[in-house]
Amino acid sequence: MLKNFKHIFYFAIYLLSIHRHLFVAGECSYEESAEKKSLVSVHCDDDDDDPDTRAGVILSSRLILTAFARPTPEYWCQVQIEDDAAPTKSFLRESWETLHFRDEINDNPWLMPQLQILVLYSPMVLTTGKFKDHEIAKPMLYSKTPNYPDGEECTAHTVIEKAHEIDEKVSYPVIMMSDDDCKKIYGETDDDIKCITMKDCSTHCTTLLPGSAVICKGDLVAIVSEHHSCDNEKPRACAEIISARSWISNILQNASYASSSCRIVELINLRIVLSLNIFVITILKNY
Repeated sequence: MLKNFKHIFYFAIYLLSIHRHLFVAGECSYEESAEKKSLVSVHCDDDDDDPDTRAGVILSSRLILTAFARPTPEYWCQVQIEDDAAPTKSFLRESWETLHFRDEINDNPWLMPQLQILVLYSPMVLTTGKFKDHEIAKPMLYSKTPNYPDGEECTAHTVIEKAHEIDEKVSYPVIMMSDDDCKKIYGETDDDIKCITMKDCSTHCTTLLPGSAVICKGDLVAIVSEHHSCDNEKPRACAEIISARSWISNILQNASYASSSCRIVELINLRIVLSLNIFVITILKNY
């Protein structure tokens, strides 16, 4: 009797351990993201009073990689970073500039890669503690030479919105589709586009937020794009990172983006000078 009780007890513990790491949403199974400290929630507004949420990848304490379809200059974003040690369990940072990998219209994500970097007004806190031993967030690794064959099973890391709680960071298994198969569905595709399908469900339109990270063999290889007219029956277009490596590296090495507040002061000073010039020109014209 006691032996049977032990078996039941250990089996119950086993089930609880599975429940902690594996969740089911409808037919889509997902796990807690192993990259959750490199993933953030990005809440954006373009003055239409209807903010949207997407995922973002931490590149540095001031730079967040994400994806937009045709972002406007008025787009203003707020980044939410999870912090277990904080009283509210998270802290916020605002963006003041958006950098674009390509400036062309990208409404059709299979024709143009959607890659944007948000420059934060003030840096995120990556570590705390007397010896900086409490890690809050960390930049995500991206390979110089990503290697994944067609049909490779990778993971897409995204955010599940919670109404009154911290957004949940999760990952779903996805399959990397061949370029030929992607073109059969979308026709013409850009060279920097990679299509993915979800392994065990077909709800990527609602499951994978724009800006979600696609990771193969521990390396960031693509960013999930935004589809305005999303179709769950079609694969999801993503922007590959490989062609954007130099663009990302140049921004990371740019000293002005390492100190965004300095750039803001410079920008304000420039605007003041321009305003004074316009004022003087106006006076001279009237004179």
